Amino acid sequence: MLETDTNSTITPGYTINRYAAVGRSIGMLWLLFAGTVFPFGFVFFGHITVLTWILGGIALCVFVLLMLLSFGHLRLARKVPMAEKTPENLSYARRLQRWFIGAIIFEIVGIILSVTILPMFHHAELELPVILLFIGIHEIPIARVFGVPAYLFMGVIWCLIIIAILIFVPSSTQINGYAAWDFLPTLICMLAAWITVAYLNVEGRRLMRNASAQPAL
Repeated sequence: MLETDTNSTITPGYTINRYAAVGRSIGMLWLLFAGTVFPFGFVFFGHITVLTWILGGIALCVFVLLMLLSFGHLRLARKVPMAEKTPENLSYARRLQRWFIGAIIFEIVGIILSVTILPMFHHAELELPVILLFIGIHEIPIARVFGVPAYLFMGVIWCLIIIAILIFVPSSTQINGYAAWDFLPTLICMLAAWITVAYLNVEGRRLMRNASAQPAL
């Protein structure tokens, strides 16, 4: 039976409506950008080494592949049957939109505050870890509202790893010339973003196949 109300959780046997499917696609594209392009550029473009080219080549290949898959997911999402335009479904759609926009605003404001306030208090070394914390935290309400457990799992693990690095790795630690507080969170968060997007692509396509095989209610 096609789920046309708030139940769009990725759970075996469930299908998905078009609005939720498109929302998942946009979320994957944003996660790829926020989890790959921004932190990688922040860390590596200021200090070019052989390691930069190696990691950059790997990151570029993975990023392009996942972007193509995610755009393909978006194309398929637009073909999924629409949910019935009941007052409940329309209210749900508006709620999704409000929470998504709110989460993005929270993330952007957090990034702006991080790059402006922390240097003022002579803690520029915290800029990238705090920015990545904002990115991870914003995934938690998104997971609840969109019913995507993978975002919750990723967001919690993402934040815990960054906090652990800040606690257990000295701020003066260098890795091949890069600050460890920048280098380690960047690599770990990129990997987390890639795994999450790859999983959501596979699971989302299964849900959309189920939805497309059944008429909208």
